[in-house]
Amino acid sequence: QTSEQPGGQRAGKKVVLEQADVDIIKAQASLVKYVCRETVKRPGIAYADRMVGTAAIRGVCPEYGEMRNEVASEGRWLTASDELERRRVVFLGGRLREQLFSGRPAVGETVQIGGVRFTVVGVMERKIQMSNYFSSDDESAWIPYSAAGDLWNTRYASVLVFAPVAPQFEIKAEAQVLAALATRQQFSPTDK
Repeated sequence: QTSEQPGGQRAGKKVVLEQADVDIIKAQASLVKYVCRETVKRPGIAYADRMVGTAAIRGVCPEYGEMRNEVASEGRWLTASDELERRRVVFLGGRLREQLFSGRPAVGETVQIGGVRFTVVGVMERKIQMSNYFSSDDESAWIPYSAAGDLWNTRYASVLVFAPVAPQFEIKAEAQVLAALATRQQFSPTDK
C-alpha cells in the first residue's frame, strides 16, 4: 500500500503483484539474480487419515529453494519442469512431514492438498528459524506456482521474493526492484 501521492495518485493505493511485475524486474533490475512470486493459502493437507489444516501451502518458482535455503534431506526440490508442466508435486517441511507420516518414508507418496492429489518429491530436515513470514518452513509445504493455480486464484501474488546477484548489492538491488515496480504500478520509488 502506498503512503505518498506521486503524480496525482492517492496515498493508500493498494499495490497488487502479478507476473508483469516479475517481468519488469527481470528486465530492469540488473542486480537481481532471482525474483519469484509467492502465493500462500491454508487449504489443508492430508495423508491417509491424517489431516493438517494449519499448514501453509506455498506456491513458488523453482529458484525460491536457492533463495530461501530450502534443502532436501530426502528427494529433491521443485524444478523448472515441475513449474512449466504444472506438475502436482510437493516438497514438505520437517514438522509437517512428521505430522503426516510419523517417520514413514514420504517421498513418492500421494497427499491431498485442498482435495487435490500431489506427489511428495522431497522433504527437509527439521529447521530452526529466528524469523519467518506466514508460517515457519518446518510447518510449510511448497508446490509449483503454476500448480497452485489448480487450487486457488494465483493472478495476484501474496509477496515477491528476490535475491541480489551478491550479498553486497542487496540495498542497491532493492532500490532497483522498487524503481521497476514504481514504474509499472505508478507510485514513487521512494515510497516504502
